[in-house]
Parts: sequence; C-alpha cells; structure tokens
Amino acid sequence: MRARELEKEEQENRQKNEREAADKAIAEKKAADAERKAELALEKAGSIEDKREALAKLQEARKHLEEARAEKKRVNDALKAAREDLAAQKEKARLAEIAEKVAAEQEKRSEEAAARAKKQAADHKAQTEKEMEAANKVHEEHQRELARKQEEQRKRHEDALKRQEKHLAEAAAAQAAADKAGREARKQQALQQDAYLAQQMAERQAKFQDKFSHTWSDGSTGLNFFHLIVDFDLGTAQDLIKTLFYKNIIADVEESRGDTTLKVFFNNDDKHMETHTEIYKYTGIVSEDRVEEMTQIVNDLGKDHKRMGKFPAVDLVVIPIGTGSKHYIEWAQEATAKIQADKTVYAQLGNMEQSDVVIFANATGANATGANATGANATGANATGANATGANATAANATGANATAANATGANATKAF
Repeated sequence: MRARELEKEEQENRQKNEREAADKAIAEKKAADAERKAELALEKAGSIEDKREALAKLQEARKHLEEARAEKKRVNDALKAAREDLAAQKEKARLAEIAEKVAAEQEKRSEEAAARAKKQAADHKAQTEKEMEAANKVHEEHQRELARKQEEQRKRHEDALKRQEKHLAEAAAAQAAADKAGREARKQQALQQDAYLAQQMAERQAKFQDKFSHTWSDGSTGLNFFHLIVDFDLGTAQDLIKTLFYKNIIADVEESRGDTTLKVFFNNDDKHMETHTEIYKYTGIVSEDRVEEMTQIVNDLGKDHKRMGKFPAVDLVVIPIGTGSKHYIEWAQEATAKIQADKTVYAQLGNMEQSDVVIFANATGANATGANATGANATGANATGANATGANATAANATGANATAANATGANATKAF
C-alpha cells in the first residue's frame, strides 16, 4: 500500500520536475540565441558607440545564459535528489513490509512456544509435587533418626564434661599444691642466694677496704676539673700559667697547643676576616673556692688582647670532682690552699721528732731529705723510697709532678691500676 502511494507521488513529482526542467531548457536556449544575436550585432557594429552598445548587450546576454544554465543545473540536481530520496523511501517501505511479515511470523511462533511451555510447566509441576511428597517423607524419617542420634550424643557429651570437670579440679588442686611448693622452694633459694651474695660482697668489701682504703677518697674533695681554651699570644699564655701557679690557684695543668692556623669569619663593622694562630687549651685542677680568682685572672690578662676582635678569647668550663685518689686529692687540696704551709728546710727541722734525719744534697737514710734523697720516707727533687715525695718521685706511693708508682699521684702520674 505504501509502495503504491510512493510510486504515485513519484510520478507526480517527476512530471512536475520534468516540466520545470523543460522550461529551464527553453530559457537556456533563448539565452543562447540572444547571445548569438549579440555577437552578430557586435561584429556588424561600425562605430565605437555601436560596438560599446553591442558589447554591453552581449555581456548581458551571457549573464542571462549563465543564470539560465545555473537554474537548469539546480532543477536537474533537485530532480536527481528527488529520485534518490524516493528510491530510499521505497526501499525503506519494502524493508518495513518485510519486517512486519517477520514480526507476524515470530509472534505466531512465540504463541506456539508459549503453549508448549505451559503444557511442559504443568507436567513438570505435577512431577515435582510427586517427588516433593516422596522427599518430605524421607526427610521426616531422617529428622527423626537425627534427633535420636543428637540426644545420644548430648548425653555422652554431658558425661564427658562431668568427667573432664572432675579431672580439671583434681589437676588444679595438684597444680596449686605444686605451685605453692615451688614458690616456697624458690623463696628459700632466693633467701639462701641473697645471704650468700651478701656474705660474698661483705668479704670482698672487707678485702677491698683493707687493700685500697688509702687510694680512694670518701669525703668532699673541694676540687674542680677545669677546661680552659684561650686565644692569647705566646707571652700572655705563659704569663697566665705563671700567675696561676704563683698564686697557688691551680694544682697542676696540661697544655695543648694548636699547630695549625685557625681562620674565623665574623660580621665586623669593617667586614674583615681575622686569622688566629695562637690557640691554647689547658686542663687541670683548681680549688672549688678559687674558681672566681682564676676567672678574674684570665679575664684581666685577656681584656687588653687586641687580636680577638668580636670573637671571645676565653672559654672556661669547670666540673666538680666527686672522688679520686686520696693522696692526690690531699696533695691538690694542699697545693691550692690560700694559706700555704711553710715547707722550708728550717721549718721542717723544727717539727722533726726523728733523731736520724740527715740533710745533705744526696742524703741517704730512713727519713732522708735532700736533692737526691733515698730512704723509706725520702723527700727531694729526685726522691726514691717507699713513700717518696718530689718532682720526679719513684716509690710505692709516689707523689710529684712526674710520679711513677703503683699508686702514683701527679700531673704526669703513671699508675699500675
């Protein structure tokens, strides 16, 4: 039906377009004839004015011809497009009719399949109901058997729990008794071990006290260990140490001198770089109540030092000494005392109670005193004896600047322990 309507519509449009195309062809022919006439008129024109007029008519005729050709082309293109569109519509209508037929066939087949499925479903339902009835009977029988077995298992489980509780109670009682016995045994062992260790420690302390009671101070030392870094020249550094020894402020000191050049950069007003070459480090012993005097001396010597710029010339740190060698601490306390005891030969002669003291340059005796004294309690520059005292003392309990002994005390002391 739709195809016939499209065919009729196509015939009407074709006739219309053909008439319009014929009209455009006639118009094109007329424009071509007018062009030829204008060309002939241009050829026959004699005067320039006639030629101009004929040329103008020729150009107008050519313009009309081009317009007629363009219009003819437009109509032909429209006619071609209409034909193509009509062909597409016819093809679409044909495909639609085929689709309608296929859909009708599919609908018919679907109805037949639905009828067959309905019958199969009814047959399957009946079969399923029959099988379910048989399965329910089997399930009920299985449930009864399972309940019977579960009841038997519950009873066995209750009996096992009762036996387990009894065994656990017995095991807990036995474990408690064992734990109590173990704790008591460990307690007794710990007491015995503590007593044994206490006895051992007491014996060791007694032996240590007997052997080393003279080497370890057990009171307040009143001494500090100092760490001093100064940026002085050689003369100022030497004056510093001489002054500290002269005023008995320090007991001994060790000097470390920097051999390399230290360059310090800082933001000065004139933006310059300063180079320090004399850097000294001192470590030693100072009395606790003379730290302020030492600080004042260091500051007094450093205030006129012209080479330190804004960089500090002094770095002083003191650390209290808790304990140490008893003889060394007694010697350091005496060496840094504000009031020094008179140790001249004449003062010692006035206090001597021994009758066998001899004073010579190279004295030898029980209590010898001299430059190179040798004796049990020798005193001198190079004393040698059991309790020697001197600059280079050598003895069991030596005291001096370069002492060498088992319990040596001094700046460069060498000790066995």
